[in-house]
Amino acid sequence: MDLYQFVETQFLNWGMLISRITGIFVISPLLSGRFIPSTVKAFLVLAFSYSLLPQESVIALDTPVLHIVLSLLNNFIVGFAIGLLAYMIFGAFAVAGELLGIESGFGLATSMDPTMEESPIIGQLIFLLAIFVFISLNGHLLIYEAVVDSIKVFPLNLDFLDFGFVKFITSKFIELFFVALKIGLPVIGYMFIVNVLLGILSRLVPQMNVFMVGIPLKSILVFLIFLGMVPLWAETSAKLAVLLEKTLQHFLSG
Repeated sequence: MDLYQFVETQFLNWGMLISRITGIFVISPLLSGRFIPSTVKAFLVLAFSYSLLPQESVIALDTPVLHIVLSLLNNFIVGFAIGLLAYMIFGAFAVAGELLGIESGFGLATSMDPTMEESPIIGQLIFLLAIFVFISLNGHLLIYEAVVDSIKVFPLNLDFLDFGFVKFITSKFIELFFVALKIGLPVIGYMFIVNVLLGILSRLVPQMNVFMVGIPLKSILVFLIFLGMVPLWAETSAKLAVLLEKTLQHFLSG
């Protein structure tokens, strides 16, 4: 296929796929990470979209401009929705880590060091653990397969988009908080018990500076509890990877 024939038959198809995959790269876990250079992201978007080009011409070159703009926007929304579902599944770990950071005192690090991100250290560590298990189970291929399947459900020539899937995404967003509570509840419970014991100790020994004793004590306990919870969190992230596959199938089933 020469360049002229490609521009005439496949150029707009490629543009729609680029828009859809760009929506995934904006928010999807791992793919949206800052550790991936923008140049690499752009190359991956172009490569993935080119590999998914249909054999036949879906959108002709003489298509009205308004139709092209609406199709680009709708394809981006579809890709963003797929990436958002993937992020919601594993965003529970980030939310749980933020709760742990607040309870353990590590959340103060973001206030002391303005160069750090808003996410606490514990939250980033737990999220990276979930991503590691996600990649180990070839979870990143689920997102690629979801893009392939989405072309059948949401064609590239998509000038009108039914936003009925917003209700489905909202229900998954609510489940996110329940999963985050289940992940962080053991450590939060332990920290609550420690706070109660420190409060009792401050009443029994008024001369003791509980604040100076409590911070290192909480840090040590959090590390010990964290080491004990790592296998459970790894197992949970594996189950969430399976849940993500079912969620994407449900989303793309109609």
